[in-house]
Amino acid sequence: MNYLTLEIEKHWNRILRISNLSSEEIQTSISKLFAKIQFITDGSISKEIWLWAENLVQDIDQDDVDFVALTKFLEGNLWSGDKVLILGLRKKGFQNIITTSELFALRDTIRNGLTI
Repeated sequence: MNYLTLEIEKHWNRILRISNLSSEEIQTSISKLFAKIQFITDGSISKEIWLWAENLVQDIDQDDVDFVALTKFLEGNLWSGDKVLILGLRKKGFQNIITTSELFALRDTIRNGLTI
C-alpha cells in the first residue's frame, strides 16, 4: 500500500465531511486520480539515498526522510511550507527545496513572460 492511500484512509471521514460527496463519488475520483499517478515504491530508492537522506534530516525532522529521499531520487525539488525543514536543509547545503511563496513568484514571472 502506498503512502497516499494510507493518508486517504486515515482522513476518510474528514474527506467525506468537507467534500460533500458520497463515498462512491470519492472512490471514483480517487480511481481517476490514481490512474494519472506513477507511484514509486520505497524499494525503488537505493539504500545509499535512504542513508544520505536519513543523515541529512536526523537533527531536523526524521519524519521528512521519505520526502527528502524521494526528492534526491527524482532529482527534483521538494515543495514545503515547513520553515524548520526548509531552513535546516538549506543550512546544510540542500538547495533542492522550494516554498509556496517561491512557487507563486515563479508563476508570476512565467505569467508576465519574463525569463528566469
